[in-house]
Amino acid sequence: YHLDQLTALCKAHPTEPKAVFVPSLQAGNNIATALAACGQASLNLHLVTLGEWIRREAVSPLQAKGWTPLLPDYDLLFVEDLLQNLPAGDGGMGGVNAVDLARPLLQTFQDLRNAGIEPDDLEKNRLSAGDKRFIIPLFRDYLELLRDKQFYDEAFIYEYALENLELKKGTSKPIYALFDEVVLSEWACRYIEQLAGDRLYRIGRDDYGLPAPQQSVAVRFSQVPFPTTDDDLNVGCWGRSLSVGLTAQDAGDLQLVQVIGSEGETHYVFRDILQQEYPLDAVEIAYASDSYLFLLYDLAERFDIPMTFAGGLPPELTRPGQALAGFLRWIASGFDAAELISLCQAGLITFSKGKEMPTPDPQEVATLLRRGRIRKGRTSYPTAFERVARELDTQIEENREQGRTTDHLEKQADQLLSVRGLVEGLFGLLPADGRTSIESLTQACLQFLKQYAPVREGYDPNAMVALTVHMRTIGENLAFEGASARLAQYLEELLARHRVESLGARPGHVYAVPLERAGYSQRQNLYVLGLDEGSFPGKGIEDPILLDDERGDLSGGLPQRRARPGARVWQLVRALGMAPGRVTLMSRRRGLADGSEYYPSAIFQQLIDQFGRDPEGESIVPFLPPPGEIALTDTEALLAARRCVGFVGEMEHLFPELVAGRQARQAREQSALTRFDGWLGRKSAELDPANGKITQSATRLEKLVQCPYRYFLQHVLRVEAPEEVLEDATRWLHPLDFGKLLHAVLCGFMKTLQDKGEQPDQDRHAALLQRLLEEQIEAYKKRIPVLHEAAYQSDRQRLERSAQIFLAAESAQTDVEPVGFEVSFGFRRDEGLNVSDPILLHLNGRIQILLRGFIDRVDRVGGNYHIWDYKTGSASTYSEERLLGVGSYLQWALYAYALDEILHRKKEKGHVVESGYFFTSDRGYGQRIAPPLPAPGTLGAQLEPLFELVAQGCFFHLQKHENCRYCDYRGTCGEESVQKKQLADLKSAMPGQADLTDLIERWIS
Repeated sequence: YHLDQLTALCKAHPTEPKAVFVPSLQAGNNIATALAACGQASLNLHLVTLGEWIRREAVSPLQAKGWTPLLPDYDLLFVEDLLQNLPAGDGGMGGVNAVDLARPLLQTFQDLRNAGIEPDDLEKNRLSAGDKRFIIPLFRDYLELLRDKQFYDEAFIYEYALENLELKKGTSKPIYALFDEVVLSEWACRYIEQLAGDRLYRIGRDDYGLPAPQQSVAVRFSQVPFPTTDDDLNVGCWGRSLSVGLTAQDAGDLQLVQVIGSEGETHYVFRDILQQEYPLDAVEIAYASDSYLFLLYDLAERFDIPMTFAGGLPPELTRPGQALAGFLRWIASGFDAAELISLCQAGLITFSKGKEMPTPDPQEVATLLRRGRIRKGRTSYPTAFERVARELDTQIEENREQGRTTDHLEKQADQLLSVRGLVEGLFGLLPADGRTSIESLTQACLQFLKQYAPVREGYDPNAMVALTVHMRTIGENLAFEGASARLAQYLEELLARHRVESLGARPGHVYAVPLERAGYSQRQNLYVLGLDEGSFPGKGIEDPILLDDERGDLSGGLPQRRARPGARVWQLVRALGMAPGRVTLMSRRRGLADGSEYYPSAIFQQLIDQFGRDPEGESIVPFLPPPGEIALTDTEALLAARRCVGFVGEMEHLFPELVAGRQARQAREQSALTRFDGWLGRKSAELDPANGKITQSATRLEKLVQCPYRYFLQHVLRVEAPEEVLEDATRWLHPLDFGKLLHAVLCGFMKTLQDKGEQPDQDRHAALLQRLLEEQIEAYKKRIPVLHEAAYQSDRQRLERSAQIFLAAESAQTDVEPVGFEVSFGFRRDEGLNVSDPILLHLNGRIQILLRGFIDRVDRVGGNYHIWDYKTGSASTYSEERLLGVGSYLQWALYAYALDEILHRKKEKGHVVESGYFFTSDRGYGQRIAPPLPAPGTLGAQLEPLFELVAQGCFFHLQKHENCRYCDYRGTCGEESVQKKQLADLKSAMPGQADLTDLIERWIS
């Protein structure tokens, strides 16, 4: 009907200028194209939005006077500041979460401005006294702020244009027309009335079958006539109308389809297009919920379908948009490494733009960042890189000593240097002091897009241009300074609300539109998605600042929020009346993801009843097409044919990974042991840690005795478990950092006393220990910033208690002479008790262990020696029985043998008579656990079955104690461990292997 009315308007006024106000510029472009396709002459017909028209009339003079446009959401920061500066008290909102309240408050202010309502008008309204004390002063401050900063909004433009409209009275007026669905504010109504006078027409219908939205042209200008033909025939009643009933022709053109899942809706549309052989540019797809936009975009990308989006795409659907959003989140989070790692893992950052030299792959960057255990804060990155560099240097030295290749480690060291430079380059985009301006931050964003954002084919190049323009526009129009994190959060919100690739209908492309913009392209096939009750028409949630009843009391026709669902239904009816051909309305009946049940919306059900359709019959379409019908993918076709002969073989041929996975699962489920249980099936003497050739650490050997399969995964297959650094708001320090800090304090304290020749005394040395603790805490604060003050204070108190426990325990000792701290062997130090080379321990004729390590503490007591390893955790798993049973810990015994060898080399008298663990934290409360030291031969006899199993190629899930709870690999094999009670099952799975089962029984029992 709209084309008929525009045709009548052009025939009635063939040469006069005609300004037709349309809902959007895209709609105007589509209507002009449709008119041209009909062969209708449209001389001097201008299709334009009212907003664009008014900006042409008033913006240039305003900008010449120094005024700046207030673009959408630019004033969000101003409103936040106004809220944060509110005083507390009666009727005030001091302490309110400004970020949460700023947006609804800003929307209310904009509604009031567009309705022409001033603060004084609110005084006369029946708002509560508290609301008046809260809203009215804020509204005044907001208006004053706009005037002071010379920002002009839409209401100001209309006000200015109306004041200057009298100056153009002498000029000839064009003919004006308004589409019924155009929404008009109070200012817009006043402007139209003054501008058009009696030269105004409506483009619309007499009857839509339900009330039109209160702010639409259909209501505000209901008395304005439609254009008429030469025969004075009112064409406004043409088209489908629910109130007068749908005709038989309508019933033939209107299809009602119910499917399984929202994904099923989009798949059905494209299967139907292929089945009916529709040209792509004869198809328009309208969606009632933005969730369908993501599904449509995904299909367009996967199948390379030419598609334009009237509503544009959220930046998060393009790679440059995702990259920029991640960069802003990184800044807003206080440079949390997890955000940067996520960017790298997703491939949303590239480090090779404009660089001739090879640069690390983003996945390699992510690996190194994770390895550095970087936390939040700009200063944490250099410290982490230095720590990783030291670790790599140590590993390179170890491999060289053992004759192993170091190429991969040297490559990682080179990559680390590159990564450090790349991260410094990212930081170089931002000021170092944590404060910046919007202009500087947008410049940093532009540099990031240019240097780091990935751009591929498809929508990315245009998105890059749109984002560049968007950031530049923000920087040029906003002058605001503040903390970098806050401004980054603000820019992230502006970015999320921005849209890229917003285009009109194009030849050869499917046209995807929000429901409110549907119907203008005049395409012969319209699909409407999302007409279930969960998506359409939505909920009318009222404004939390001004309720609808309060809005109704104010003059100016403020929009009613609870009327929004009705307006959406009206828009659907309007689109049905405009559609020239076949219309398919779709509703989902069940969610595929969670099995949720959905039902058609009320209007969908009304149409079912009106057509006499069976709501549970043939209209419910299965998710997969029937065999033989068109499918979108090979996988879909295969699944549709899942009951056909040969289906399994075809799947195995196309997806060999599924076959391999099934074989692995079946092998692990059967009773017989396979390589998936850690059985190599051959002897592996070269992997035996007791061959005297492989340099070992006590920690590594403890992993072997705790679970051979874990040792196999980590140290034989070199499978790296994902390292997840989870932020704990209750802790400042990670447990590892907590232990290192306390170790450094205790070692420094004891060395200081050793230099002075003094023994620990609780009264004399408490201040010294506290000072050393303070120094270490300050040093760690530079590396690991304090994010939560309560967590910092809690960890600080735990450190102080641990230091006090340590001092009290040491002060109670007598006849003890500390002689060594962090004594090393195998780390190229030879002074004091240190030995540069690893120690070869001969436990018995079968077992020789080449060992390196650090001994926390060596004491001389009565001519002999005691060894202590500081522990900051719980002592619950360090019982004497467990230590003597060699099922978890070896360090206490191996270090004793190693120190005896060191003493022998250094020609020192005495030997180790006691070795154990000293629990210095409040969880251990000064407890010392030191079982009687076994002779080397005794320990060797206990370990011999395990090392023999390893030499035979057996790395089974054997555990003397349950060790899966905190294992990094528990997701792989946590339910397959074998302890003593499962020993019979294991032996039955190894028929004919009596020698191996004997070794297993000797070890685990």
